[in-house]
Amino acid sequence: MTSFKMRKLSLTLLSVILSGSIVSADDSSVVKTEKAEITAGATVTPAQHEVLVDQLRSLLAPSEISKIEKAKSLPLKPFYKIIPGVDGFSTLVYYCRYIEVNKELVNAMESTVTNQGIVERSSEQNVIVIHDRTDKMTELANVMIAMDVEAPQVLVEAKVVEVNVGDGMQRDFDFKFRGTHGSTAGVDTSIQGQSKSDKGLNVDWFPYVSGSKNFEINLQWLMHGQRAKILSAPNIIVSRNSPATITTGEEVPIQSSSTVGSSTNISTTFKQVGVILEIIPKFINNDTVTLTVAPEVSNISSYTKITSGETSYDAPHVSVRKVESTLTLSDGQVIMLGGLYSDKETINEERTPFLSDLPYIGEFFTAKNRGRELVQLIFFLRVTILSPDVIASSVIYDPGAQAKEVRKIGTMLQESTEVFPKDQDANKTTLEQIEKEFLDRDKLSKD
Repeated sequence: MTSFKMRKLSLTLLSVILSGSIVSADDSSVVKTEKAEITAGATVTPAQHEVLVDQLRSLLAPSEISKIEKAKSLPLKPFYKIIPGVDGFSTLVYYCRYIEVNKELVNAMESTVTNQGIVERSSEQNVIVIHDRTDKMTELANVMIAMDVEAPQVLVEAKVVEVNVGDGMQRDFDFKFRGTHGSTAGVDTSIQGQSKSDKGLNVDWFPYVSGSKNFEINLQWLMHGQRAKILSAPNIIVSRNSPATITTGEEVPIQSSSTVGSSTNISTTFKQVGVILEIIPKFINNDTVTLTVAPEVSNISSYTKITSGETSYDAPHVSVRKVESTLTLSDGQVIMLGGLYSDKETINEERTPFLSDLPYIGEFFTAKNRGRELVQLIFFLRVTILSPDVIASSVIYDPGAQAKEVRKIGTMLQESTEVFPKDQDANKTTLEQIEKEFLDRDKLSKD
């Protein structure tokens, strides 16, 4: 019940969206309310209480890395000039301060001039020139002033966390075919093989529970090793519709050959391999921002030897995993994106002579030791809207606070039951898991 309540609380505060591996955090004011609820729960231990509150504070509290001192900005006065002409016509020369003079701006202004009006632009000087009737000049200048406004920006504090789960798994089988609902019918057979270990994680797997019979396969998992580290923790300020890219990795040379006549030429290009996080703010309002987030993880999985004439070279196979999502976040909100894995596995197999070669049942006379390195990347992002009436006068970088926050995130990942399932949960059978997830939830909802 303790684990279930902790998970329910985490879901309430973090709003886990499992399908997209996206976690969205609420405002920091939630911490006090949920802290009181945890304290009131009789089944939550003080250690669990402190860990959970510390996790929430790490994500929801204001950042300890960057402190933004906001000061009122001095707005730039619009600079334009109206040049009187002849026959009731004049020319407006307007120097844009915040917006780019492009084709879209010209099209917008052409819709406001008269039939005799002309709109031209100078992209190099970021100037727009409008020739129209003199009585329209003030109106056209006011339209340009209304359009030429400073757009808000977004401060993105990012942390790229690499979680390594190395596990060695020793697998043995006890295979049972039995009746259910208290029936003693069926066959109970123990297959002799490698001796069982009393350590590790025992998992009962019920692939099919409905009906009068079920298979129970008893698996032993011997797991070891898990660690997390911060790959990068950059802070960037990005404008609307401008991409910001965070890259951690290296450039890998990729060779290609071309044949001209009897000669073969080999050219080399470089491809970025590693972790790439691209952020593009689409809409920035006073208290919300809509942005596109595209994390990408790439690595070299293998090499293929290619021979062209008398020349040969190794061509790398690049494995790419990418997720793209468009999110709408509040000012100061935290998001977490995960689910990008890389997996390397080695298997050592021990076999019983003759018996392990038997079809169908030979698998039960083998023992496998597996070495595995599973790496998951988790992206933490906090967005802060910098409105047009303020500027970031300074960003204070404190290495001590940086180290403190890194330790908090490390503790959060190690204590997370979503990233590293606890033994007491994993030891439960599938039926107990169902009872905990569904039946106990119904009881709590009725209470």
